[in-house]
Amino acid sequence: MKPTTRPTSKFPSQVPNSKLSTSKPSKLLTSVPSAKSSTSSKPTRSPTGNSGASYLVNMNVAFIGDESGTFYAVNIQDGSIVWTKELGYLTNSGCNDLPDGQFGVGSTAVFDRTAGVVYAMGGVGVFFALSMRDGNTIWSIASVVDPAILRNYGALNLYRNVIYLTFASYCDIGNYQGKVVTISLTSRKVTHSFTPANGPAGTGYYGGGVWGAGGVSIGFGLRNNSIYFATGNLKNGPSESSNYCDKPVQLNANDLSLINTSPDLSTLVGDDDFGATPVFFNKYGAAEKSGCSKQLLAVERKDGRLLILDANTLQVLQTFQMMTPTSNGQFVSSPAWDPDSSMLIVSLPRDLQYTLSFIHGVVGFKLRSDCSLIKVWNTAVGQSNSGDGNYVFSPPVIAGPVGKRVVFVGTGFWNSLHALSLLDGTLLWSVNLDGYASSAAVFGAATVVNGTVLVGGWDYGTTGRILYAFR
Repeated sequence: MKPTTRPTSKFPSQVPNSKLSTSKPSKLLTSVPSAKSSTSSKPTRSPTGNSGASYLVNMNVAFIGDESGTFYAVNIQDGSIVWTKELGYLTNSGCNDLPDGQFGVGSTAVFDRTAGVVYAMGGVGVFFALSMRDGNTIWSIASVVDPAILRNYGALNLYRNVIYLTFASYCDIGNYQGKVVTISLTSRKVTHSFTPANGPAGTGYYGGGVWGAGGVSIGFGLRNNSIYFATGNLKNGPSESSNYCDKPVQLNANDLSLINTSPDLSTLVGDDDFGATPVFFNKYGAAEKSGCSKQLLAVERKDGRLLILDANTLQVLQTFQMMTPTSNGQFVSSPAWDPDSSMLIVSLPRDLQYTLSFIHGVVGFKLRSDCSLIKVWNTAVGQSNSGDGNYVFSPPVIAGPVGKRVVFVGTGFWNSLHALSLLDGTLLWSVNLDGYASSAAVFGAATVVNGTVLVGGWDYGTTGRILYAFR
């Protein structure tokens, strides 16, 4: 399985001075004209270029890496760079997923605010623990994987003093084995690993990459201490779904021992495995407002199917064919869950042609007490990607107070950011980021913090990356 080309976000050089408050959705629309017409606050491009990882924010500082191997701390109030740290990159001329074949910091970092440490994976196989204050290396682990073979595509996740990392190859090239790896922050060592290509059908097979941009999903709540992820296909085994490949997988969070895998799924197109991270939701079962008694998992498959699974058995409970199947894997995002409204939100880059029961844009599902989902709205944004090109939308993000929450979605190569009402899908405002750059694609999920919406843009006209801030 080759990952969909989707460079995510980049550090900001300047921040547009647009006024936006997520606590007052009725005023969001009035901020858009000033955001679109503000030329004096136009952001500049990265001097290093190449695609960057998604970002995370601690108070007023955003942390982000780029594919040239530089990791940044940026003040989101004025766009100034607080510090930088070089984490390394490799060049792989055989993989054209990224400009210039540079592979550096390609995943979202994670931090421990109490300890004052941000954890990041560099491009040369080294794991870093950095001071959030000044970027100095506190400790590091070399050779977590062989960086000539494996690449960290998925976000780092921190749970119970353990970091979870996921790995796949460059463009699905070569004889590689995808992995999930844990690092103990207590011992400061790699403690466990899981290889999906090894299993009942034997060992020595290749493939099984873990491509999802969210890394693993942590399962917690009632009687659950699991991690979840979805895998790419096996390359040379009895079938593409042999062992623990081409399916959602549940592992024990403590030692990465296998708990469950989903049943094999039918094939709709040639390249139909998983390039997305599952979302664990309704975590407290019957105690949730939905009334549904099950813990659930939602995952997008590259062939356009949204699967809803029982998180404790990995049995498929419901399937939605949401878009026309393609061979290039446009359906590789992750849904967003809001427990207060029992809403699951999905971004959709392509119509379900012929029936049009789903159209490109954003879809809102409601979870009912019988644990089934029903579509309650579907709002068109961007354009439908009618061909087999590598077009994806960003994962949806939900923010704001109960009853007035807002969904933020970027439209990939259609270069726009949209805000919609969570409850009914009403389009509140849209911004075309071409107003700030020559070609500003939006692939990375937005972040909302302290009344500021951060969104990454990839200026593919000049290979510059920009992080925008709207208030």
